[in-house]
Amino acid sequence: MLFSYFIGNNDGHLKNLSVLYNIDGTASFAPFYDLVSTEVYKNVSLEMAIAFGMHYFKSEVTRSDLFALSSDLDLSIDEIDLILAEYFEKLPIALKKTKESFNNIEIIDKISKIVTDSILSAKKTLCEHNIYHIPS
Repeated sequence: MLFSYFIGNNDGHLKNLSVLYNIDGTASFAPFYDLVSTEVYKNVSLEMAIAFGMHYFKSEVTRSDLFALSSDLDLSIDEIDLILAEYFEKLPIALKKTKESFNNIEIIDKISKIVTDSILSAKKTLCEHNIYHIPS
């Protein structure tokens, strides 16, 4: 959910998540799919398919929404902060590597800029709403 939030995947539905039941009785998530930024398409709604707490638009996410998420996942707010810090650190690196693997094809450059802007926008919203504090 956080990954879709950051990259601008506003079409991330729960039906895209599957559980694998193993012979030994354990369960695990199936590999994720359909993880794309829908913000790269013109005229596609910015409304997220799944509410983040009580909000469907990333610019409206509040601290209480993050507390609700942490509670639903049985995580502390500190654990959520660690996850956020990891995303802020690793997503730009992964995006840069992906872009480089396509030898700077023009459309990839454009998509990369949109996804980078989406990540920065999400980070700005979280910081402005005192949801996330940039580590010193």
